[in-house]
Amino acid sequence: MKQIIFIGLNHAQVPYLKALKDLNFYVIGIDKNPSAPGIELVDVFIKRGYDEYKKIEEDLSGDKHINPYGVFTAAAQFSHVIAARISKYYDIKYPSERLINTILDKSKFYKLFAENGLPIPETKYVYTSQEMEQHLKTYPSEERFYVKSDFSKNPKYVYSGSCEELINSHMNWNVDTHFRSCYVLQPEILGTALRINILGKDHEVYDFDSGNELEQLNENTILIVKELKNFSKKIGLENWIVKFDVIDGSDSFVTLDIGIDPPSRMVNKYQRKGLNFAEFYVNKYLNAFK
Repeated sequence: MKQIIFIGLNHAQVPYLKALKDLNFYVIGIDKNPSAPGIELVDVFIKRGYDEYKKIEEDLSGDKHINPYGVFTAAAQFSHVIAARISKYYDIKYPSERLINTILDKSKFYKLFAENGLPIPETKYVYTSQEMEQHLKTYPSEERFYVKSDFSKNPKYVYSGSCEELINSHMNWNVDTHFRSCYVLQPEILGTALRINILGKDHEVYDFDSGNELEQLNENTILIVKELKNFSKKIGLENWIVKFDVIDGSDSFVTLDIGIDPPSRMVNKYQRKGLNFAEFYVNKYLNAFK
């Protein structure tokens, strides 16, 4: 029986657990909650949080019967860090820990975008409220900006407004999970906000605000999709589902965000059609290990 290490056992992960059990996997589950609902579906339970890297590695290395085929997570994007570390330990194909940490950190992934030819907005990193105020005061007071913390997860630590409004707002500057060191300042970009899911050679494009999938793509959007596919392949994620947020400016575009957790709009589409997204996602994930 093939083994798989499964990270995160809350309610949202149960459908993925069921899909793996239907494929006859032996599941080693990891979660800090001893009452997590997914525990009853796993064969071995390890009580650890996502950030207990060394203790998880000690638990796994201490059991010589554990020899996993793969490592799976559909939990918060932070869980991919420990998944990458475990995968490296067992020599399992997986995005590197360095790449995962880059994808999580806006102070890093905008640089990755730019280095690989993806256009980004004018971007400024600020490390204190005084530095932010000083930068915003160089623009007309009515000019609008987006301000996002380095590890923000919308709407957590994502702000927008005029320079004057942002200077007078109360932003979090206390270090926590979603704010580590800096904020990212970007001017508001006019255009159509899109969520684009890249699935290897396939893709999906959604209107960001309505969540509606676009059936007909204009010439510029087709070009954007092509660029995102090339980027995903270049950084080694061609076998993964990668989601991007972009602004389509009709003859140009800018890239705003990247993620590798299950795309919510895609999940919703499968639910509306009565299809099993977890089954699809698990099989897509398993193929990425090959």
